[in-house]
Amino acid sequence: MRTILLSVFIFCFQVLSFAQNNIDVLHYKFNIGLNDVSDTIYGVAEIKVKFLQPASEVSFDLTNTKDNGKGMKIGKLEGNNIRGSIYKEESLRILLSQDMKAGDTATFIIPYSGIPADGLIISKTKYGHRSFFADNWPNRGHNWIPCHDDPADKATVEFVVTAPEHYQVVANGVQIEEISLGNGF
Repeated sequence: MRTILLSVFIFCFQVLSFAQNNIDVLHYKFNIGLNDVSDTIYGVAEIKVKFLQPASEVSFDLTNTKDNGKGMKIGKLEGNNIRGSIYKEESLRILLSQDMKAGDTATFIIPYSGIPADGLIISKTKYGHRSFFADNWPNRGHNWIPCHDDPADKATVEFVVTAPEHYQVVANGVQIEEISLGNGF
């Protein structure tokens, strides 16, 4: 019996230590553009992170475009200390021009667009009306937003949604404002 308990403890410890990361996301701000013409969304993510250990790069989860056309493309990255990036499959690695120390914070601005592979469900309601529904739990957010897609990494989140005027945007949390931009938006 002791051997089994010890083995289970070691296995759990190895799994937990593997799940650790070098960042703690402090805040997300997602500017999302939706439309009725296509399923393509347009976004700009501002992600503020705190480095938990020294680092020369940072990674975010984001599904790249697949053969079926679903997934995200990234635009030109903005932020301090960005030397370059590598974007493969479901990971966006940002190479830093200056090493970060434990405790340092940085904000990364990631423009992106594409057709969500999952997470943001674009469909019709039972009444036949077009709808957008975010279903990110437990680890599906990376299919449509750049993030650290780990339920253990808690952060504040802010969404700014630009959608055709006939949509009602709802969410939990507090609505700060609603503005009509004209031209149906």
